[in-house]
Amino acid sequence: MRFFAALLAVLPLSTAVAGPGHHGHHQGPQRPAARPPAVCHAGELRVSAPRDAWFDVYVDGRKVVESRVMDGQQAVALSPGFHRVRVTDFMGRAWSTEDLDVGCGEVVVGEVYQRAGMRVVSRFAEQPVRPASYAPYGRAPRVCTAGSLSVTPFDNTWFDLYVDGAKRASARNFDGTQTVAGLAPGRHFVRVTSFVGEVWSEGYVDVRCGDAVYGEVFEDAGLRLI
Repeated sequence: MRFFAALLAVLPLSTAVAGPGHHGHHQGPQRPAARPPAVCHAGELRVSAPRDAWFDVYVDGRKVVESRVMDGQQAVALSPGFHRVRVTDFMGRAWSTEDLDVGCGEVVVGEVYQRAGMRVVSRFAEQPVRPASYAPYGRAPRVCTAGSLSVTPFDNTWFDLYVDGAKRASARNFDGTQTVAGLAPGRHFVRVTSFVGEVWSEGYVDVRCGDAVYGEVFEDAGLRLI
């Protein structure tokens, strides 16, 4: 009995240290660790009224924005996917209804006009820093950094500059060059007005990774890129 007790005490130790050369089980090549699942961040809807319309915004039947008397741009987070967006006047009369598809981390910019409702003017991913490519082993990947838009008033022009529906720069009395920093790579809607709100120009400006875009503002003509 003493012999069998000693044998049982040794067996677990022998099995634990056994390797491929000691009659153990061959484990095979180690599999690489699984990559973490991709994260789908919430999107965002940003709305404003260039002509100061009073309006309400409903998303999937729920009021999410109420705008009165020059409230500026307002934002609401939206889960990725389709949403029914309805815009009404402050009395509840419908101006527009549409199905809006929001991507992961996407910003949708809308402008609301009296009776016409909302029109989408810009869409972009709000990711100022993100991997741009995969680098060879041992090297850090390139990153896609935010860009900027710099505008200079020609002959002391007074103006206001709106990017994606929000006022981002103003020039009065020899203020010099105005810079809008932190623009996510993509296409942005840019409007230039006089200091009393008269629209001089509106259009799209493409910003690439880390790009610095320059332009001049002319009275009555608005923005001209350099």
